[in-house]
Order: sequence, then C-alpha cells, then structure tokens
Amino acid sequence: MILILTLLKNRVLSRFVFLISVFFLLFYFGGCGTTSRGPVIQPKESRLAVVRDILTKNYQKFQTLQGRGKLVVQSPWQSFSGNAIVNIKKPDSIYVRVEALLGLDVGLVFADRAHFLIYSPTENCAYIGDNSDTLRLKSFLGFDLTLQEMMQSMSGLAVLKEMTAAKLKWKEDELHIIGIADSIFYDYTIDEQFGLISNIVMKDFQGRILRIEEYKRFAIISDVRIPQMVRFLRPNEKESLTVFYDHLVINKSVPAKSFHVKMPDDALKIRP
Repeated sequence: MILILTLLKNRVLSRFVFLISVFFLLFYFGGCGTTSRGPVIQPKESRLAVVRDILTKNYQKFQTLQGRGKLVVQSPWQSFSGNAIVNIKKPDSIYVRVEALLGLDVGLVFADRAHFLIYSPTENCAYIGDNSDTLRLKSFLGFDLTLQEMMQSMSGLAVLKEMTAAKLKWKEDELHIIGIADSIFYDYTIDEQFGLISNIVMKDFQGRILRIEEYKRFAIISDVRIPQMVRFLRPNEKESLTVFYDHLVINKSVPAKSFHVKMPDDALKIRP
C-alpha cells in the first residue's frame, strides 16, 4: 500500500514539474519579447543596401517612446546617477526629467525642432534657446548634445549616416559598415540577430577617437527592435552618458502634458 501511494505521489509530482517547466518555457520564449526568432540579417550578408534597408525600416516603425530607468553621467565637471523619465515623439520632440534620491528633481529638458528649455530646480533657473547649435546641456549633463544626438541617445535607435566610400565588411565574425561623413570616419558594428547597430566609433583623420556609442540589451517591443541600454562616450574628454531602461512603452500615444515643463513664476530665464 505504501509503495502504491509513493508511486502515485511521484507521478503527481513529476506531472506538476513537467507542467511548470512547459509553462516557463512558453513564457520565456514566447511572451517576454526580448529574443529574436532568428537572425534578422543573414550570416555573411555582403550587400550594404540590404543592411541599410533593414535598419531604416525598423527606424520607420518607431514613432514614440515612454521610458523609465537609470541615467548615469560621468565627466570631469560632475558625476551623478538618477532616475530618468523619458518621452519621445518623432520627428523632433523629447522630454527628459532626472530625479535624484527621494524623488528630488535634478533637471528637466524639453526640446523640439524650434527650441530647447533646460530647467534646474536647485538653481531655479531655466536656459531657453533655439537648436541651431546644441542643446547647451553642459551645465546639466556635463557635455553638450545636438537635438538629433539627444533623440538618438535616449531612444537608442542609431541610423547610418549618408557616407562617402561606404562599404560593408566582416572583421572577426562581426559585421561592420565603414565610411566617411562630415570629415569624420565612422565604423558601425551591426548586431545580426536583431538587425540593429550595436556600436559606433567616430574618428578624425588623425585616428583620434571623437566619440563611441554603445547599444545593448536588445528587445522587441510593439514590433520595434530597440536597445534598453545606451552609452555615449568621449574618451579624450573623459565624458560618458549612460541610460539603462527598466520600463519601455513604444508607439503608444503620448499626452501633450508629458512634454510640459512646469516652472515657478519666479524662475530666472536665461536666453543666449
């Protein structure tokens, strides 16, 4: 009798473990949206036009982003980390709010094609200007970015420059696209599995590295392939900006109020 009960107990336990295993596998491989079902770019692809088309079509699918995560800035002037709230709407609207411990605001940024606004709550001071040059973020992030660089750094969707002498080549089993644009040498590393740019190295004609961009932790969200970690580095200036997203919503309607920067009436407004 004891033997029969033991066998029945083991059978029930085995079935329970089997069902849990099946459920886990279905959840992990079917529902998390972080893996690609197969390589987006075929192994040893040699056609530059094909790779460019894959990158462009994915970028065209992307319209909006609502994200939360960590932002880490390091520079000789200042270094800090905080919680970031990011809203992006193509083609040219971005809002970033960075909070320190206890939810205290470090700074807020809004920019579109016409102008930018940077507000520092600690100084109760707002910098307002147009985007003809840069966003003048040095006082906030430690270094400046153009609007397009800001959009790219926060969305993580890098695109290929229009380059002269562009060519595709394989180096140590990695797909690279190299070329020259605006007197800068570009070296793009392409992730074959997700069909996304994973690394960009920019150099001047003397071989000096001007900037490095890294894109990692790829996921598929709302049919858009997107990284969840983005890093900008300027090695010579010892500057870096890193964004780690732990929550992303892609291509959902973003309310207009999500781009509004609230400031006290007595905030000092500085215009260039």
